[in-house]
Amino acid sequence: MILKQLSITQRYSLGCLFFLLFLVLMVCVTWPLRDIALVYWVYGSAAYHEQGIRVVDSKPTRFSNGQVAPHPADLATGFLAIFAAIIAAMLLTQLCYCIYRRCSSISKRQDA
Repeated sequence: MILKQLSITQRYSLGCLFFLLFLVLMVCVTWPLRDIALVYWVYGSAAYHEQGIRVVDSKPTRFSNGQVAPHPADLATGFLAIFAAIIAAMLLTQLCYCIYRRCSSISKRQDA
């Protein structure tokens, strides 16, 4: 319904904004949180904080103690990280669009 009111250029801009927000959130926020959640799920919070167990970047996903991460836990935390990044990017895109509309309507009122 909102997209029908937008021109092609505005739709393209919102799409680019969404994609960029998704990438930034995925790399900088949700994937590191996913790694923490995976360690908490498999070993508990004590292993993360006291023993220093972390997720190592490798395929298959491994922990810093050499153990391979359980596949169901790895998949569940990965899907949850992607879903959280999509929802956050959608909300931030909507917020940016609302701010843009408000600022453009204020500038139109001042010009008139």
